[in-house]
Amino acid sequence: TSSTVTCRICFCDVPPHEAAAAPCKHFFCNMCYRDYLTMKCSEGPAVVFTTCPEHKCSTLVPPELWSRFLYKNESTVAAVGSEAGTGAMTTKQAQGKDKAMAMAAAAEEEEGPTEQEYASYRSRYSQMIVQQFVNSNSQMRWCPGPGCNKIIQAGDGVANVKCGPGGCGCAFCFRCGEEAHAPTAC
Repeated sequence: TSSTVTCRICFCDVPPHEAAAAPCKHFFCNMCYRDYLTMKCSEGPAVVFTTCPEHKCSTLVPPELWSRFLYKNESTVAAVGSEAGTGAMTTKQAQGKDKAMAMAAAAEEEEGPTEQEYASYRSRYSQMIVQQFVNSNSQMRWCPGPGCNKIIQAGDGVANVKCGPGGCGCAFCFRCGEEAHAPTAC
């Protein structure tokens, strides 16, 4: 029916608000899309070129979907916690709250990654975006100094550079990334 969408991974019928699609309109349930994107986070810099899970679809997953699925849904916690500031509760209310908290905990177990895992996925995804940007920009390079994670920017024709200020002080050839060697060619 038109009130449900069929996930193209698990083939479950879900309400439209429990599914997602990239601009290509291939729909997948939220759980399958979340699992797909969190798995992609482990694939390195290529994660920024992640495409729709549909076989042979070349549509890139837009940033809005990454944001949507790399954050834990707090709705069950918010619903349970909404009574917390209302003052005294009756025994029946307390039992109802205990049941709601147990249901929320069970739902949380079924829903997948913890908030710490989501934070790790977000961090990895952000790092890969920066890494891909630097690697694809001819006027930027990572400092090759041991343990240094600074990005050096230099204009066309610049050969030797030094990591700083606040960097490790490593002097290197911007063209090849090796130890500074001008006027010798790379």
